[in-house]
Amino acid sequence: MKTRSGAAWCMLGALIWCIDVSGDTIPFGGGIEIEGWRYTPVVSGQAGQKAVHSFVGLLNPSIAAGSNVTAIWYVRQGGQWLPKAWASEPEWKVVESVKAELEIGPEFDDAWFIWGTPEGGEAAPVPEPYRSGFFFTDPIAELAQESPFRDVLVEALMALGYPVADVKFERTSAIADCPSDVVLASIAVGVESQLNISADGEAVARTALAQNCAALCIPWTWVSTPPGPWTCGPWGAYGAPVQFLRTTIGGVQVDCCYSSVRVCSQSQTPTHRCVDCSRATRVVTRTRTDTHTVCCDDTGTLTGSPPQPCTATATCFNSATPPGPATVPTTPGTPGAWPPPTPPW
Repeated sequence: MKTRSGAAWCMLGALIWCIDVSGDTIPFGGGIEIEGWRYTPVVSGQAGQKAVHSFVGLLNPSIAAGSNVTAIWYVRQGGQWLPKAWASEPEWKVVESVKAELEIGPEFDDAWFIWGTPEGGEAAPVPEPYRSGFFFTDPIAELAQESPFRDVLVEALMALGYPVADVKFERTSAIADCPSDVVLASIAVGVESQLNISADGEAVARTALAQNCAALCIPWTWVSTPPGPWTCGPWGAYGAPVQFLRTTIGGVQVDCCYSSVRVCSQSQTPTHRCVDCSRATRVVTRTRTDTHTVCCDDTGTLTGSPPQPCTATATCFNSATPPGPATVPTTPGTPGAWPPPTPPW
C-alpha cells in the first residue's frame, strides 16, 4: 500500500480543519448510495487524523446501457474534486484499477461498496478526464453543458447507450442549488468525523451540507460501518449420495459423495435521508449457503458395469450424523446481494 505524507487545509463554510494524509490509503468500509450510484470513500492518514482522499462512484449495472459511463473517481485536490471516469467497464475491473493506482491490497476487497461481489482479475484501462456527465474529449460536451436542456439531454443519451453519466449532484438543476464540490466535501466531513471522533457521519454530512445549501436534502443512503460478522446455522443432514466415476491407472474408481449444507447470514444497518430531510434506518440481511462434502471410494463395494447405485448410508464415515459446528465447508457459499430494505424507504 502507498504511504502518503503531508498536510492540506480544507474549509467548508465556517468549518476549518487540518488534514494529515500520512498513512495507508484504504477503502472506508462503508459507502453512500445516491440515485443508482454507490460511492466508496477512500481514506488516508493515521488513526484520529483520517482524511478522505477520493470517492469511487459505481453505477448500478442494471441501469447501464451500451457505452454509458459506469464509474467515476473523484480525487480530492485542495477544495476541489477532480473526476476521471470509465465507460462500459465492469465495476470490479474499476476497483482493481484504483487498487493498483493506490497500492491497496486484496485484504480490503470486502470493504468496497459495490453492487456485486469481489471477483478478482485484471484492472480496467486508465480512466479518462471527465466533467459533469461527459468526457473532456466528447465533441458535444461543451454544447450540452451550455444548453438549458442539459439534464434532459443527458437522460436521453443515457437511454441510447451514449458515453455519459447522469449523476444527481452534477445535474444543472442540482448545481444551481448546491455545487457538486460542496456535496462531496460535505460527505467527506461526515466520513472523517465518523472515523476520527466516532460521530454520526450521516448527520454530520447533512449539517455540513445545510451550512451551504440550506434548502437542499439529497436523498442518500449511508452504510456507515462494514457489515457485521457472518452467523451460521447448524449443518443439515447429509443428502442422497451422488456417484462419480473416475478413470485411474487400475481401471475405474467409484466415488460416492455425501453433502450437507448450512445457511449463514450477515446484516448491516443503512441510514436513509429522505428528500423532506427526515431520516430512517433499516436492518438488511443477506445469506450464503455453505456445502460440506465427503466422498467414499466404493470401487470394491459397488460392482458391475455400470456400477451399482451408491448406498444411502456412507461406507467410510457416519453419514447419519450431521457435521459438527466446527466443520469447515469444502465449498464456501457465495454471498448473495443485499436485498432492498423492508419496508422501502
